[in-house]
Formats: sequence, C-alpha cells, structure tokens
Amino acid sequence: MRLGEEDFQPLTPFLREFPGWEGDVVELFLDEDARGGVLSRSYTKEKALLEIRIMIGGGVASYLGGMVPGMLLMESDTVRMERCSFGGFPAIIRQEKGNSAGALAVLLGGEKPESSQEEWDALVLFVYEGITSADVERLAKEIDLQGLQHIVGSSGKVQQ
Repeated sequence: MRLGEEDFQPLTPFLREFPGWEGDVVELFLDEDARGGVLSRSYTKEKALLEIRIMIGGGVASYLGGMVPGMLLMESDTVRMERCSFGGFPAIIRQEKGNSAGALAVLLGGEKPESSQEEWDALVLFVYEGITSADVERLAKEIDLQGLQHIVGSSGKVQQ
C-alpha cells in the first residue's frame, strides 16, 4: 500500500497545542517507497524542546532496531532503555544519563508475541531535551492514543 499526504491528514489534530508551549509547523516526511512516513511537530518552552513524531511503516522497525522482542532493560554508561506500558500500549523509555534528554516510544500496533516475526507498523515518539521524563509522560497523556490507534489501525495502516 502506497501512502500520500492525504493519508496523513487525519493524524494532524493529534499534534495539538499544549498550554505554555510554542508549537512549530507540522511537517510530513514520506519514505522513498511511499510505504510509510513520519508526521512531526516540534515544541519549545523556554530552554526545553519536545518533538512528537507519528511514524507509520517500515521506518518503525528500523527505528526500534529489533530491541523490542524480549528486551526489558538495557543499560550502558550513557543510556538507559526500559520496556514498559504507557496508556495501555507497549512502550520504551530511553533516558540519557547525566542530562535531561531522552525519548518515549509508544507502540500502537498492540502487544506482539516475542516469537512473532511481525514488525511494528506504527508508533508515537516523544523526543525531549531540557525537561524530565515525568514531564514528557504528562504531556503524552494529553494525546488520544486510543483514537490515534483507531486511525492507523492495529496493523499500522491508515484507515480511510
């Protein structure tokens, strides 16, 4: 299935305004093969930065890099990644150690068995800097993840 700009139009309202934050324009980046893309919006508040990306298609599996199946916790000297649940969806929190930067990735395709060869087809990514992960989680709770999943479908395909 090939996707175009019109397929991402119903997703735009999910990149809403947040009180106290300055939102930039919504941008769309389609994959070269038009089988997916990223709808994104950046926000600023004083020195804090937040970018919300709605990713659909093959780029999701590339972004996750195979870390979801079986991964509960992965830690290095600079980064901590932990699998969790957020708003009833499987999620991954990545926190950089020593500064207030990281990402929250919420997987919209539902929980897949570890033995499944299926790839994740849709996610919402909250990338942040200059705020805490708790602040990001509060903002993320303002996004209607159930409604977003309904539009992208459990298979990551945009519903018409």
